[in-house]
Amino acid sequence: KLDNDSGFYFNQFNDTVALLKLNCRANCIFYGNIFTHKLSVNKSMFNQYLSFKHSLFKEDVFFEQSYFNQDADFSRMTVNKDISFNDSFFDKSLSLAHSVFKGHVSFNDTHLPHFLDLSYVQLTHKLDLSQMNLGILNYVIDINLVGADLNQIMLDYTHFKLVFPDTASINEIQHTYLTLLKQFKEANQQASYKRLFAEYEEYMNLYHKEYVQNVISKYWWCYGTHPEWIFFWMLMLLLFFTCINTCFYDTLTKRYCNIPFLVDKQSHFVVRRYAMIRLIYYFPRALIFTLMMFVGAQFRLGIGTDAFKSTNLAINLYFITIIFSGVLCLFFLFKYILAQLG
Repeated sequence: KLDNDSGFYFNQFNDTVALLKLNCRANCIFYGNIFTHKLSVNKSMFNQYLSFKHSLFKEDVFFEQSYFNQDADFSRMTVNKDISFNDSFFDKSLSLAHSVFKGHVSFNDTHLPHFLDLSYVQLTHKLDLSQMNLGILNYVIDINLVGADLNQIMLDYTHFKLVFPDTASINEIQHTYLTLLKQFKEANQQASYKRLFAEYEEYMNLYHKEYVQNVISKYWWCYGTHPEWIFFWMLMLLLFFTCINTCFYDTLTKRYCNIPFLVDKQSHFVVRRYAMIRLIYYFPRALIFTLMMFVGAQFRLGIGTDAFKSTNLAINLYFITIIFSGVLCLFFLFKYILAQLG
């Protein structure tokens, strides 16, 4: 048990080191040490900062079945053999930045932290992060992969989000995104690909200060990754304009847009007297009226230019908005159909 801050600097351990069931309640630092034989730190708990920064491990290393409740810094290490973090729990952050791993790195059944730093890590063998413990994972893991050999890293991106330090260049950021996208596409990881593609599109839109385009593309169909959203927006726009047209149905059909079969020439006095009944009565007609403008105006189906007799600028702009919304929805609908056929 270690209740006070402990530091071990620039030491060389020439025999096997076994730190089993260690309970470290304060900062624990192993900096610049050399371990010539196996190191085992199993079934231990670290409640404060832990660091093995700049250390050299010549044999196998084990950090298994242990708890790391604060920042764990394993950066700039060199491990000549295998290192295992199997069945361990990381809560806050884990850094392997700039470390060199010449053997296997294992995270089987490991609970990964809120932030994982793998920037500039050098790997001889594949690092598989898809075997982590998802049992109680209720957050997305921020991961820094700048400068890492991405071809050596396997992950299910549905549980991750790329983050970049302020020092990262746009070239490094684009390389990270595009390399991972290619990797996910080739591996047929569709969920990971769609998630990362949306993040990449958002990042580039914001980088180029295309804020309006970003908002539209994000909420309209999630940068093309959810084309089925077009049906929701078509329905919402149709209902929105129908509700407005219901409220002003008589005025619109008699004064501004002449569609004879939709004009209510003589409604019942109950309809004229009670607003709620009037809305219910006009809603089906308003829906047809809206559909004809929303879709029919593009194909001259039941409504032509001669039907519009308004000289009111506001009313004309309103009609143009409905027609333009219909054109926009049809455009994306055709794109969706072509994508499904392709």
